[in-house]
Amino acid sequence: LFTYLSHRLSFLKIVYIFLGLFLGYYLLFGMLLYPFTEYVCLTKLAEGLQNHLPSGFKGFCVCLKYWHISLFYICCEIWVTIILYILFWGFVNERVPFEIAGRWYPLLNFSGNFGSTLAGATGMWISKWSGDLGRSFGLSDDITMVSFATGICACSGLAMLPLYRHAYHSMPVIDPSKTNQSPPKQEDERVEIPFREALRTVVANRYVLFLLILVLAYNFIFNLTDVIWNQQVKDYFTGNISQMNHFMSMITLLKGVFSIGLALVAHLLIRHLGWRFAALITPMIILLTSIAFFPFVLLSYDDSWNALKGFFGIEQILLVVIWSGGLQNALARATKYSIYDSVREMAYVPMPHEARRKAKAILDGIGGRFGKAIGSIVFLILLQVHGSLQNSLASITVIAIFGTVFWVYAILRLSKLMEQEYVITERTSHETPFQNGEELNSSLASKASF
Repeated sequence: LFTYLSHRLSFLKIVYIFLGLFLGYYLLFGMLLYPFTEYVCLTKLAEGLQNHLPSGFKGFCVCLKYWHISLFYICCEIWVTIILYILFWGFVNERVPFEIAGRWYPLLNFSGNFGSTLAGATGMWISKWSGDLGRSFGLSDDITMVSFATGICACSGLAMLPLYRHAYHSMPVIDPSKTNQSPPKQEDERVEIPFREALRTVVANRYVLFLLILVLAYNFIFNLTDVIWNQQVKDYFTGNISQMNHFMSMITLLKGVFSIGLALVAHLLIRHLGWRFAALITPMIILLTSIAFFPFVLLSYDDSWNALKGFFGIEQILLVVIWSGGLQNALARATKYSIYDSVREMAYVPMPHEARRKAKAILDGIGGRFGKAIGSIVFLILLQVHGSLQNSLASITVIAIFGTVFWVYAILRLSKLMEQEYVITERTSHETPFQNGEELNSSLASKASF
């Protein structure tokens, strides 16, 4: 849709269209669809399908029944891709000169981390004050909070429109022929590669294969743990929507704080401790927090440990589960945005120009789309086999831990291949190869810093 519109409308009109679609549905959902859920649910259709489908399709039937909530979740998921990555960064790339990009890009990226902090603080405020206000009008806590949250989102989105309009008219599109901007724009061009050729390239090139594992692994592992953690949070706060929203907002606030802190030291970590160390931070955090998270999740469901649960208290065990899972969620997202995305892009640097273009085309096309999809397929298969999420926990735990270990192995192998690839690239370009890993890390960090 964006490609179709970009050939027919100005960028400003495209921004108006997409923001209008997103914000319009947010308001429709918060003010009408969610408050009148019982009238818009596809109950009969969902129940009819559930009677004829295997028990593993129960989740699909629930999503279909509450179609308006499912659509709201999808809009929230793709908001970052459409509004931030495509529209905002596309606008910045066209209007910020290459000479000053090194100063502005880190600042924009760093300031974006304050969004999570502000969102978390706002969510905690809504949880605290919306309940009393809603009850004074005879509304439930969840309806009041959703209406408040969507209203604030809509107002914030509307505030973006005059800012975009001002920037659009005051910042002209850069003409590379009239500036000192580096002319070879082919670096960012997407190369359309057939799917079969992409698979052959991945299988034949170990460097691209391990890089693909890095791209797939985060979304796959994070999706497995995130679904279980959200279910545990829902079970712990059963019947108390305000407290659950307050807790989730606190995790969002922590993610923003962690992201800001890591953004300040990310470049130093890469430069002084190396690419391998920086790349290992995210999977090691997930692995270590999983050791605390999964055993307690299994313990909370296993009746053979009733004596231990009686000693500690089931509520205390669930509290450990939701906090260990929450810290895992916040730290994994923070390291992903502040460090992991940078080291992933740095892995392209040692590759020859043509190989780099093909690798980015393959990984952007395959890795970005299939990471969460593979995790969802694994869940569907396990639900078909075991019948419920509770019965699937042991299998999910094993898959998540072994998947993270394999992720670490891929990073270690890729780091060795990076050193070999960089030496080859430097020699073929008639430059002096680096003598040690410190020089390599320093060069990679400086080339990928902005």
